[in-house]
Amino acid sequence: MRVAPRPALLLALVLVTAGCGDGGRGAPRVAPEFEGIRAALGAKGEIRLAWNAARPAGGVTYHVFRRREGGEYDFGAPLCRTRALTYSDTALTTGIDYFYTVRAERRGSGLDDNDAELSAFAVAVALPEDD
Repeated sequence: MRVAPRPALLLALVLVTAGCGDGGRGAPRVAPEFEGIRAALGAKGEIRLAWNAARPAGGVTYHVFRRREGGEYDFGAPLCRTRALTYSDTALTTGIDYFYTVRAERRGSGLDDNDAELSAFAVAVALPEDD
């Protein structure tokens, strides 16, 4: 006579076989440790952003997000994805405050959740070169 497995035992067997949701490849990946954006500098017709590397640094992609004053970030649609530690935003209107946040992701980990944010605005004239 065959006895059907109990639901709790069956669930435990499924979790062990599946590796707890990571396809059996080991521990699930966690987002890299990242402090976020550290500089936003307004310049003539652009805003230059910079950040320090996430830890551990290998295989990290940085997602740059922008919003205007009073707006919200759309974390589903980054302005840019890059492996560099800088980005220059040139699709701007001069004299408007733009707010930026940068989040790090290691493939398969999802974005980190730092909340560092900086603002800047692009200028139409840069002195002394435009004098």
